[in-house]
Amino acid sequence: MDVWMVSALGLTASTPVAAVFAVISPEHTTDLPRALILLATMIVFSSVGATTLYSACIKSAGARSASIVFAVIPAAASVMAWIALGESLSPLTIGGLALGAAACVVQARSAPADATPPSEDTAVTAPPEHAVEKPCLR
Repeated sequence: MDVWMVSALGLTASTPVAAVFAVISPEHTTDLPRALILLATMIVFSSVGATTLYSACIKSAGARSASIVFAVIPAAASVMAWIALGESLSPLTIGGLALGAAACVVQARSAPADATPPSEDTAVTAPPEHAVEKPCLR
């Protein structure tokens, strides 16, 4: 499936739900232009950009290899919070980061040697029309 199609479908399905929550939300803003700029930035980078990149990752590396991204997200968020917000990294958090890194290494090394992502050339195609048996109509 085309990565742009996946992004378009996801955005189309989630926009009405997000609009309903935005309308019924009791929150108010005093700086509407800034809020709209931030909203547009979040939509482009967090929604459309991330979904498109993840779909491209699945298409190029396969679902098994791309699934490790979900294990990396919490670790990346912890490190970014430590760098950008000055959050502390507790010993438990550091242990979790090390365990997650080890899981990534194990997953990367356990991939089958002949597992290559399907390409356009090796994709399964429909058999020729003359090879397809027509059902009997009685």
